[in-house]
Amino acid sequence: MQKRTRSILAGLVLVFAAGVAAVIAAGMLASRRDSAVVQRVVGRGSEAVARYEEQFTAKKVPAKAQSPADERAGAQSVTHSPVGGEEPPAKPLPATELFNKLGPDAQSVESQQDYENIENLVEAKGWSEWTGEDSQFLSEFFGKNAGLLEEIRRLARLGEPVYHVDLSKGYATELPHLAQLRSMARLLRSEAALRASAGDIQGAMEDYEAIIGLGETLVEEPIIISQLVRIAMMGILFQGMGSALTPGQLTPEQARAFVQDTAGMYHREALVNALVTEATFGTEAMENFRNGQVFPDVPSEANAVLGFIYQTPIGGIMLSSDRQNYAEFMERLAQAAQAPYYEVQAELEAIDSEVDDLSILNVLTPILVPALTRVQGAQARSEAMLDLTRIGLSLEAYYTETGNYPENLNVVARDLGGSVPLDPYTGNSYVYRPAGETFTLYSVGENRQDDGGRHHFREGDIVWRGVEAEQKK
Repeated sequence: MQKRTRSILAGLVLVFAAGVAAVIAAGMLASRRDSAVVQRVVGRGSEAVARYEEQFTAKKVPAKAQSPADERAGAQSVTHSPVGGEEPPAKPLPATELFNKLGPDAQSVESQQDYENIENLVEAKGWSEWTGEDSQFLSEFFGKNAGLLEEIRRLARLGEPVYHVDLSKGYATELPHLAQLRSMARLLRSEAALRASAGDIQGAMEDYEAIIGLGETLVEEPIIISQLVRIAMMGILFQGMGSALTPGQLTPEQARAFVQDTAGMYHREALVNALVTEATFGTEAMENFRNGQVFPDVPSEANAVLGFIYQTPIGGIMLSSDRQNYAEFMERLAQAAQAPYYEVQAELEAIDSEVDDLSILNVLTPILVPALTRVQGAQARSEAMLDLTRIGLSLEAYYTETGNYPENLNVVARDLGGSVPLDPYTGNSYVYRPAGETFTLYSVGENRQDDGGRHHFREGDIVWRGVEAEQKK
């Protein structure tokens, strides 16, 4: 009996040992794969950060001109250097200096009760429905803040980054400028409505162009939130132009100039850079977690438990596997971000499904990845709004010149650079229905169903001049 018991125990020990060996082997395999995919995404993230930092690198000033002999020898310009041979600190760009002055002022103005009333008025009614008292109220408000708005437009024209983000902080990166930029964009949108109501179309267009310029300052920031704010500013532009400028207010020349100036503003590469930088932040945070640091977005109780587990040998293997899976998903997301949304919807859905199916040993990947698959839907919405604005203005310019709307969109393809863009949600043409002196133009939106132009906020179709249409219902 004792011999039999010893045999059973020995067998159990062997099974346990085999299980441990299998786990260790899997961990070692994961670590080897980790060294490939993790290094790949971290390398791409580091490159994105380096490109971003190049914008702020101090330019060296030559101490003296090179002699012909120096030039023939390929010598470099001699530069002034501070004591100790350290690089001179980067000199702030003019735009960053101006933004530091304007940002707090814009937020302060937007926080006033008067401005909240203006926002409610602009969003609730088209300017043709304003009363004389409404117009007077807006005129007085923007008259008091005319200097600030002019400086904001000047800032947008500089075409430079407005804030130097410290990316060395990873997930703790501070982004105070984003709220300030959105405040500026909303102020510009409301002022544009006032200007359009007074017949100052050129002034209104200056405001809309400034909104675009402010959004462009975020293109080089390899941060997901920064790109989402850029996308939100496109929404501010789309809604503002669609509701404040009525068909025919722009001359054909003004409309076509805007269409040409906004060509190629999808900025998918900006989203790619943001995703690989996010991947770098995530993989570094996981490694820091292994070393006892707190992981962002994880409750404190879970941080304590996981922090203890991940510092054990088996826990370390679990974390390596989790980190590996995270890096692989992030690499796939970055790859998908380079293509039109309709081409990668199946891939994004597959990523969501695969993340859901991960074992319970993968704790962090299911927390970090799912929200990022939805970011590309937001990018598609931004592309649709840009396309609809450009197509809509081209159609209206055609009507101004001919007195009728074309039977199909191909007629205005020349104004759009030679071809009509496709709906990013389906890869098909945008829905266009001319009807005498008006027309309907829209994308089918995220549900990929033609709802006949019906929409409400983010539901249903994305409609050119949809805000105006909603107001009149």
